[in-house]
Amino acid sequence: MAAFLVTANMAGAEPRRGLTSQPAKAARVKAPLAKPTPPAPRSIKPVAKAAMPVNEPVAESTIDNPKPLPIPANALLMQYQRVGRDLLLLNNERRAREGAENIDAKESCNELQTTFRSIKVEDAVKTPESRAAAAAVLAELHAKIVRLRGVELSQECLKNPLAKDCT
Repeated sequence: MAAFLVTANMAGAEPRRGLTSQPAKAARVKAPLAKPTPPAPRSIKPVAKAAMPVNEPVAESTIDNPKPLPIPANALLMQYQRVGRDLLLLNNERRAREGAENIDAKESCNELQTTFRSIKVEDAVKTPESRAAAAAVLAELHAKIVRLRGVELSQECLKNPLAKDCT
């Protein structure tokens, strides 16, 4: 006959998970959820039209010429400095080159410098209208400088346009 020893730890210990009684297991099982009901269809509410009457025509001047945003004074000064630097670099490049074909290019560069020097920065910064006019002149000058500078291609790009530094 086999004798079983029961210690204090075994007597007060909780039963193992696999050996749970049937009523305790039934208490842990969740009841099945009911089927969810579909949401009710929403009705579309009309948006109230306000702020602009239907019969009143819009002025054509506001459609064709919207008011440009005012240009800050510091942005105009930065643009002035950049165009001045680009113009100076272009003039230095043109002076370094020699040949009959560069005489016209040097003259056009002198015309750009005259236009650039005609901009009075102190007066241009005072009002938003004068800033816009000066910014337009500077943008035109910058476009002409880019056109006069031209494009230079390296021999590597001429041989292989898909090379690393060719864009």
